[in-house]
Amino acid sequence: MEATTARSIVKTHSPYVIKCSIFTHTMNTQLMPGDRITCTLTSLEQGGPACVRYQNALLYVPRGVPGDTVSLRIKKLKKNFGSAEIIEIVTPSPARVRPRCPAFEQGCGGCQWLHIDYREQLVWKEKLVRKALSRSLGTNVRLKPMIGIKNPTGFRNKLSFVRDATGRFGLMKENSKELITFDSCEQEMPVVRNLIRRLLNTAFPPAVTQLHMRGTHAEGVGLVMYVEDMNREISYQHIAELHADAERYRQVRLSKRSRQRRSRGRL
Repeated sequence: MEATTARSIVKTHSPYVIKCSIFTHTMNTQLMPGDRITCTLTSLEQGGPACVRYQNALLYVPRGVPGDTVSLRIKKLKKNFGSAEIIEIVTPSPARVRPRCPAFEQGCGGCQWLHIDYREQLVWKEKLVRKALSRSLGTNVRLKPMIGIKNPTGFRNKLSFVRDATGRFGLMKENSKELITFDSCEQEMPVVRNLIRRLLNTAFPPAVTQLHMRGTHAEGVGLVMYVEDMNREISYQHIAELHADAERYRQVRLSKRSRQRRSRGRL
């Protein structure tokens, strides 16, 4: 897109002097939704997408990595920004890695950067935090290097499943209502992963439309079942059995933790 230009014109009409400004703005008609382009991605933005400036339009590209040379299809285009999807990775970035999660490959919206090397993730997280603080405070903020964790998996303690019309439970595909099914998530705590496998093999009443799990290192994992319509047939005995199982598991965890504390002389 061409920049907006302005020029001043002075007209004299006795006894008055009239001064006016004429603004011209030319839109780029070459780039349109549906077009395919080839370019190299240059940066990452908050929320996860990679970015590239093409013909003065900033394009947001999900699942991209800075340094990728890609073939893109333009999806949406506004005045000076738009979005595009990757059709082909012509030359992958050195920071691109193969995700270990099959759900991510299907488009799961739970993670955005599993395809980026973790050390590269830390570099960009630092840049994004510095950019946000500098913009908010109105000054250039200097940060110390971002400190990562030893194992960037198994740290999440919460997971929510939704149910589709066929009765399956899973996560929603990114920017879509399509369901992604899987049997494990490496980003979740081990106690949550164990519960996922059990829940996927459990026949829930039709009225249960959502499952919410939250785990802790101290007390194991809890489960909340969301019932959308209480008028539908539901087996409260079944729910009571699940609750009893969860409570027994929690007591086992508490007993184990108490024994560990006593062995350390804390009780």
